[in-house]
Amino acid sequence: MTEKTNFGEWVLMEMEARGWTMSELARRCSVSQVAISNVINGNRNAGPDLCRALAVALELPEEKIFRLAGLLSRLPTEQALTFGEVYDMMQHLTPDERQEVMEYVAWRYRRRRVRPE
Repeated sequence: MTEKTNFGEWVLMEMEARGWTMSELARRCSVSQVAISNVINGNRNAGPDLCRALAVALELPEEKIFRLAGLLSRLPTEQALTFGEVYDMMQHLTPDERQEVMEYVAWRYRRRRVRPE
């Protein structure tokens, strides 16, 4: 299976998880339904503009979309979150939620300094 087909399948799964049709995703990305269909079916690669639009529509970090689409090289460990992804996620939280996350990170950091792993 090619990388572009994998990306198309991923886009399809994201649509299904949200209960969106191709036309709904196309509307949210401000592109034609044909453009979405071509990516899903592996007929065309997603370019930078479509990847940016997908990131906005799906509320996901651009970096993640670009990597999945093959426009950026894969990270050595695909499970690892990059600082950019964490930053993008934090932007979608309320100030109180961000504070809660920061308190947890500070707690983890202090704990690790006391007991190195």
